[in-house]
Amino acid sequence: MKVSIGKSLFAFACIFAAFLLAACTSDLSPEVIAADGYTYSEDEYDSLVKSGEIDKKTGRPIKSSASKSQSSSSGATSSSSETSGSSSSQTDGSSSSGEGNSSSGAEDVSSSSEDDDWIESSSSEPEPESSSAYEATFGENKSIVAKDGVLSIGVDAFADVDDEYEEDLEQVKAFIDDSEKKVPEGYSDFGLETTTSRFNYDAYIDNEFFCLDKEGNWSEISRKKLAEFIPHFKNGADLGPLEGFKVSFSGACDAVFAREEAE
Repeated sequence: MKVSIGKSLFAFACIFAAFLLAACTSDLSPEVIAADGYTYSEDEYDSLVKSGEIDKKTGRPIKSSASKSQSSSSGATSSSSETSGSSSSQTDGSSSSGEGNSSSGAEDVSSSSEDDDWIESSSSEPEPESSSAYEATFGENKSIVAKDGVLSIGVDAFADVDDEYEEDLEQVKAFIDDSEKKVPEGYSDFGLETTTSRFNYDAYIDNEFFCLDKEGNWSEISRKKLAEFIPHFKNGADLGPLEGFKVSFSGACDAVFAREEAE
């Protein structure tokens, strides 16, 4: 009796398993593996073959015009992307160049600033000592003195008056004492103060100069005497530091007259 029940149970289990397998497999539709490796249901595969998307003989997908258009569009997008990238690169380059120019401009400003500093530095440097600061003493009696921008002419520049001028100079003295009287032709009051631009080597080319001293005697202000101490009066050399000095005869003279030589 036990054996019979066991056989019955075994048979039932086998039947149930077969039923279960049939139930599980009966709902699955047949599958087709195409040549490109994709798996389709049989109905889906047949639909793709009918629509011309899969070659029935080879089982390979057929590229449609839509896919080509899509591919072309994709290529255009890619090209556009590359163009955009190139444009961006150019913009970046331009920007970089602009930055470079800006940097160059900054360097120019810096250079200009340095130049300004140099100019200011140069202008702040002490100027060379002016000729007015020149000091010197000339002559045996040290009576020709250059100091404080003034060249004072003293007795070391004087010589005796030639006899031919004595009478004329007496008339000049009379004129000094009495302005109603006249001076001889060619004589004029030169004054006690002048400048080296008027009293110099060239002035002696056409003139002679006479000093009425404090004792009332006449002396010639001699170019040759001056030339012994100041080279300019010897040969017309540059006045050097005496350039632009004032000239004063007041220390030794009461009056100075010039005589213009007749042509």
